[in-house]
Amino acid sequence: MQDLFSRAFLWFVIAIVSWLVDNTACEVLQSLRWYPNLHAWGWHCGTVGGLYLMFLALLVQRQEIRGATCEVCYIGHYLPVVRPVREKTS
Repeated sequence: MQDLFSRAFLWFVIAIVSWLVDNTACEVLQSLRWYPNLHAWGWHCGTVGGLYLMFLALLVQRQEIRGATCEVCYIGHYLPVVRPVREKTS
């Protein structure tokens, strides 16, 4: 769960830095041949990624409080998902 919180924090930092760079260097960035549009890609995608990871971390925490066991699995080694761990019955 701590890993999810840390990754969410990193995504938010990337989003804020992208937004700040886009605001402070707007004229320079727009004069480039290819405008990177850091506001759209950095801020919007960064905050969405951070919110998704924060949601997963809170989901894991809530399940632990309820006494349920769950695990974080990765789809394609990148996209985290939360799955319940079913207890084996004899």
